[in-house]
Amino acid sequence: MSGQTLVPGANTALAASSITLRIDSGIDTDSAVWRLAADGKVRGDGDMIFYNQPTSDDGSVCDLGAHCYRLDLACQPEDIQYITIACTANLPLAQYRQLALYVDDGDRVLHCPVALDGRRETALILGVCYRRDGIWKFRFVAQGFHGGLRPLCEHFGIEVADDTPAKTTAPATKQPERQPPPAAKSPDDKPAKPQKTPPQNPLHGTDWSESNRLASAEQHQPLADWFARKQIRARFNHAAVDMRGYYDEAATLLGDEHVLLNNLLNQINWAYRHRHDGLRLDLKPYAAAESKRLLAIVRELYDATLIARYYYDKAKHSLHIQLQNAQPVRQFLGGGWLEWYALGNLLSEAAKRGADYRFACARGVHIEFANGDKHELDVAYLPLGKTPLIIECKSGEYRRDLDKYLNLRQCLDLPPSHYLILATDLSHAQANSLSAMYQLTFVTPDRLLPHCLPLL
Repeated sequence: MSGQTLVPGANTALAASSITLRIDSGIDTDSAVWRLAADGKVRGDGDMIFYNQPTSDDGSVCDLGAHCYRLDLACQPEDIQYITIACTANLPLAQYRQLALYVDDGDRVLHCPVALDGRRETALILGVCYRRDGIWKFRFVAQGFHGGLRPLCEHFGIEVADDTPAKTTAPATKQPERQPPPAAKSPDDKPAKPQKTPPQNPLHGTDWSESNRLASAEQHQPLADWFARKQIRARFNHAAVDMRGYYDEAATLLGDEHVLLNNLLNQINWAYRHRHDGLRLDLKPYAAAESKRLLAIVRELYDATLIARYYYDKAKHSLHIQLQNAQPVRQFLGGGWLEWYALGNLLSEAAKRGADYRFACARGVHIEFANGDKHELDVAYLPLGKTPLIIECKSGEYRRDLDKYLNLRQCLDLPPSHYLILATDLSHAQANSLSAMYQLTFVTPDRLLPHCLPLL
């Protein structure tokens, strides 16, 4: 059996139809599993599985004892979209001897260790299984809560009378002890060298959103050669196209919903620029369905640890959000998500084109011209034998950079159709007008792929 270590925020597709979750805490803890609908809430009390209720109402989730749970994913009702596991204790997390979640996925075990230093929370959402396009995936969350079982239950839509209910007698049958999985390479490690004879399309037969096959010098080489032929020096960050983790999926969510989320994303960007750690979003201008969808998206961002905390004020119909200060999250929500969105659209199409389709791609390309001028290109995509696409991603102000983009397109000797400005603050009519005024192509997120398809 193989092992794989995940870091908080990382996700992976689940291969087995039945999996086992086990918490190793080293101290006396309580644990529970909640089955959640699309709104992030339980459908009823039967969706909470813990020591006082060891099975779900349909028997598809079971508490095996010793903080071990069996999940029959294939048997989950269609309206169950998430299955979340959490633990609580009377001590702050920093006083745990250790804390890790093990996910037994048939032929492999996922090891999810929690960093405990300095953490004061007494409850922790460890991970979540979730459906994505009909496939079950797992995401390591490690999101802390203050309080015990009660705030967790209330968060998932269950009211409990007592914060520390008495435990029932443990099951009489002793569960077999499980050994920790073998050490696995961290996702942060350098990607393995590609095989000597990989398929021409590195994404053929893979889940592109879980692949690190693009994160190599070999994959970037055709782009490096193209720039070199134009006397341009290019530097690549190979890890920038490592698609493991949740950024690409979060970017798809933000991009597909960018019209609804535009005000929220602008407020987040403003808060980060002015060093604010939170914001308040007034929901009164939104229709009821829009408000409900906004809340669901914010909850998903919270589950993915992209925001630190949120609170819905029902009386004032407003949403209060506490932001994460980790630099990768600041960069992502501050505008980096649009680069992931653009790249993800292209890779989704590339994965469909068969084993013989050949391409190269890069994100955050640093280029230097022969005269010493230096620039950074957000996304570069080269269908082999064709002209590359350059996509500049602007989630905010773009007007002051138009002259720079015009000069870059000319210096790169690209036709206007191949130098794109992907902007979220444009209507379709504005994008068409700007494309006619300037020798550039302006597109909105929903028009990106339709424009690119004939060029791939």
